Amino acid sequence: MDGRIGPELIRVGLFEFRRRSTRALVRNAATLALLAFFIASAHGAEGESATGAYTPPGPEPQRPELRSFVDSVKLDSALDPRGVQFGTLKLYPYISFEEMHTDNARRAPNHEVDDDLVSEDIGFTSQFHPHECIRAALNYDFGWHDYVRNTERDYPTQQAAAQLSIERIGVKGMSVLFYDNFLLTSSVGELENEIQQFAKYDTNLAGMTALYKFNRFKISGTYEYNFLEYAAKENSVSDYHTDTGRFDVGWEWLPGKLEIFDTYQLQRTFFDHAFASDFDTDTFLAGVRGRFSKLTYSVGVGYEFSRPLYKNGVHGDAGYNATLAYAPHRRIAVDVTGSRNFQAGVLTGSSLETNTAVNLKILLTQRGFFTFGFVRNQSDRLDGIHQISIAYSPRFEYKIARRVSLFTGYSRIERTSNDKPAEFKIDEVRVGAKLSW
Repeated sequence: MDGRIGPELIRVGLFEFRRRSTRALVRNAATLALLAFFIASAHGAEGESATGAYTPPGPEPQRPELRSFVDSVKLDSALDPRGVQFGTLKLYPYISFEEMHTDNARRAPNHEVDDDLVSEDIGFTSQFHPHECIRAALNYDFGWHDYVRNTERDYPTQQAAAQLSIERIGVKGMSVLFYDNFLLTSSVGELENEIQQFAKYDTNLAGMTALYKFNRFKISGTYEYNFLEYAAKENSVSDYHTDTGRFDVGWEWLPGKLEIFDTYQLQRTFFDHAFASDFDTDTFLAGVRGRFSKLTYSVGVGYEFSRPLYKNGVHGDAGYNATLAYAPHRRIAVDVTGSRNFQAGVLTGSSLETNTAVNLKILLTQRGFFTFGFVRNQSDRLDGIHQISIAYSPRFEYKIARRVSLFTGYSRIERTSNDKPAEFKIDEVRVGAKLSW
């Protein structure tokens, strides 16, 4: 033999290979069929095995969560204006119109006179972020307010606010905040006790806060300067300015959940035309603050007293400040604030002020939301005057487009006092629209 394979031998080899492959395939198919039979018999109806023992079912396929379109977007900013971008500066211009009907335009205890107050405002808010450690904001608003039946004088308003924050100054954890707020107007809220009603005035508050954080330790210091000046000479006797210093120390007992803090504040009030009435107000508070799940809280208790600079006599009382904010759902948010402060006022003198405020916001749809506010003030003055003021105000706003929103609201304000000329009741109804960019 020469070692070569002939054609006949090749044909025989191919035939034998096919025959054995076919037998192996048949055996494998039979094995698979038998295995499938046993599996099918082991998993009968109701998930029972061949022996009757219960077999735990496997994991079910994940079903898609049923959510509305409203839940799939961030409601509080879904239709917010986008603003106008200039590099790292973003402007949000706006124009608003409001008509308010009141049944007691002069806020009198009797002989109420109704009127309509028409207000137009134009202004802007802004955000400036030139560096990752620097943020700034500037807001301005100019408004004109017209009494249709001339029960009071028409008046303009101007509001301006500026803020600058700088982080990581020199060392890590060090930040500084500068701020300034200016207001020029001839009207104040119905529950305001320290500013004369329907008198033109301007006020400005400027301050800075330095904050340092190191691990769980936090320390901050604040200085503020505030002044108030009336335009009319007969009211200028009440002009004043204040210097305020505040020192705050905190320690995070449970990081992010519980912080212990201690605050001391000294405020010195100077009368521009009555120097003998200058006084100091001291505040000492200690408490806890932090966040637990969806609840944010801050509670402080302490003591407050006033000290005349050029007279004898120190008056004081216990005080507290508490704030609770709770958001159980992305559509619902509520906050409650309570305080009891002994303070020396420019118009009210030394008094014990107890305040309660509740604010509720409900996002009804992607475009509409409802808010409700409640305020209660109890003022017990050393001169013997006691008064209680209550206000509640529901409001509904609806965005018909990204740049256009409509709103309506109602307010009820009541004040009772043993000083009868200070009492009043007011009902107000508002409608308006706002155009934003």
